[in-house]
Amino acid sequence: MVTKATTEAMVVADHSASVGVVGLGEEVEVKEDEGEEEELHKRVEDFIERVKKQRKLEAKSFFDVDR
Repeated sequence: MVTKATTEAMVVADHSASVGVVGLGEEVEVKEDEGEEEELHKRVEDFIERVKKQRKLEAKSFFDVDR
């Protein structure tokens, strides 16, 4: 996954172990590791499931009160 970030000052390290300093307001591409991307995807899916479950419980609770 590639994301773009605008930075004030940032140190960027690539996989070849070279390090560079990015200038002020310069746009850079930041590559995330596949493991981080998979973890983020799992966290997003878990969050969506929790929201759906909460909405279902709230809807059930709303209708149970009316009886």
